[in-house]
Parts: sequence; structure tokens; C-alpha cells
Amino acid sequence: MSDLTPAQKEAYARADSTTILLTALEIRHSLFPDGRFRFANYEVNVTLTHEVGAPLDSGATVTYEGLGVDMREPVLSQEVDPSLTFRLDGVSGYAHPYVAAAIKSTEVIACTARYYQFDTALNAELGQIKAYYYEVRNIVINHTTLSFSAGTPNTKNQAFPKSNYTAQTNPGLL
Repeated sequence: MSDLTPAQKEAYARADSTTILLTALEIRHSLFPDGRFRFANYEVNVTLTHEVGAPLDSGATVTYEGLGVDMREPVLSQEVDPSLTFRLDGVSGYAHPYVAAAIKSTEVIACTARYYQFDTALNAELGQIKAYYYEVRNIVINHTTLSFSAGTPNTKNQAFPKSNYTAQTNPGLL
């Protein structure tokens, strides 16, 4: 636990012994079943509430599959576009063909990392701490794990303006 920030150390010191920081990961692509995979760093499946404005199931209570999720946050630096890495352990072969197909497509694989306070004695969510939205940049697949790096969408790679303004869509331009 030496890689924790001072704020994280303080939060852990003040929490009840049954309260944990639960990492939940949602990976989205049109080729995935139902358009997404959801995993949480826990022993069993858990039910969690999405934030209002979430890309999928905004404000809804959804189920995440429990398995090993290891996440390395980007280090604070002067780097323009830092990335973070995820490793999902225990991913069965059912996810592999979908991920392999998504890698070959031109559509962006999006993901959301969510952090929750979770009470292990009650097996219940105490509240969401934060949600971060990323785009997947690199994926490595092996027999039981998926490893990938993700980062925030790079605005340099987006067209400007994002919308095509015409007299039909914006009559006030005339």
C-alpha cells in the first residue's frame, strides 16, 4: 500500500473495517453483448448505481460481474496525455472473441472507471465517489486476462467544428 496518496491513506484510516473502495469498470462497444461488459473488483457480482448522465443506464441500478480488477492510475506529470492501465483477471473466454472483433473495428472502445464506497458486511453500496470516462488505446488478450491502457479523449484527433452548420440546421446563420 506504499503507492497510495496521502489523501487515500487518510480515507482508509477513517473508514470502518468493513468499508472498502470498490473499483467498477464498464467497457463499451457496439460489438459487445448489450453494447458493454461490466466488471467490479469483488468476489461476487454486485449491484451498483450509475451516476446521472452516464453513457449507459444513467441513474440506474445495474449489476457488475465480480472478478479481479487491477487499475494503475496515471502518475501526475508534465505529460500531455497520460494513460492508465487496467488488468482484468478471471475473464473467461466468452469475452475474448468480442474484444478481438472490437479491436479490428474502427469504432472507439470506450470505458468508464467508477469508484464506490462499499460495505462488505452489508454487501451494499454506500455511495459513488467518482466516475472517469476514457477511450481504450491498447489491449492485450491472453487466456484468462485482459490488459489494456486507456486515456482521456484527445481533442487533437477530433474534427473542428464537431457539427456541420448549415442553413437548415441553424437558420439564424443567414
